Amino acid sequence: MTALERLKAKIDEWKTNYEIIAKENKELKEQLNSKMNSNSVQNTIQLEEEIKRLNAEITKLKQEIEEKDIEIESILENIEELLE
Repeated sequence: MTALERLKAKIDEWKTNYEIIAKENKELKEQLNSKMNSNSVQNTIQLEEEIKRLNAEITKLKQEIEEKDIEIESILENIEELLE
């Protein structure tokens, strides 16, 4: 086998290896995109659930504040009556 033939064989081998790697790369990119889309949907669902939970907590805290305001108003009225 001459040097030229060995060089041609090596180039063919590299070309084949390149095609295999290019195909694997394409498949991995597709898997990554699929995974990212899946994660995006999952993250959106998790964020929506967290938002609902936080909104419920905010509503609860607002109710507690209203109750405390009523109690404070009552205490203030009692103090005013005592001062009269």
